[in-house]
Amino acid sequence: MDKRGFVQTRDSLRWLAIREGNEHRQRGVYRDDLEAMFPERGVGMIAGGMTRRDDIRLAVAADCQSWWAWAKSDSDFCFGIAGAEGVVTNSYYAGVGPPGSPDADARWTDDIDRPPDWSGE
Repeated sequence: MDKRGFVQTRDSLRWLAIREGNEHRQRGVYRDDLEAMFPERGVGMIAGGMTRRDDIRLAVAADCQSWWAWAKSDSDFCFGIAGAEGVVTNSYYAGVGPPGSPDADARWTDDIDRPPDWSGE
């Protein structure tokens, strides 16, 4: 399998999950503005964790109590991550092509059944 970009894509989505968890703890809602959360000179960008900001597709529910995001690696393989109600991460996606929302796409899994492609370096 072509695993180019896997590490950078997973790390960027994990960074987003951490940031969304912090947003929810501080403000009581998730945020939908990647550029505001990760400005060009922000900590996430400097630390190198958010290398795929411009490739991430982020969706936040109308009530701002759940979110999900996905990004394509350097191949056709995509990773997704989601959170709800203050939980940093409660759903994962790994597969060829972009996912639908966690509510509509059965390929999302919980932390216990996390796809093996989410592990490793």
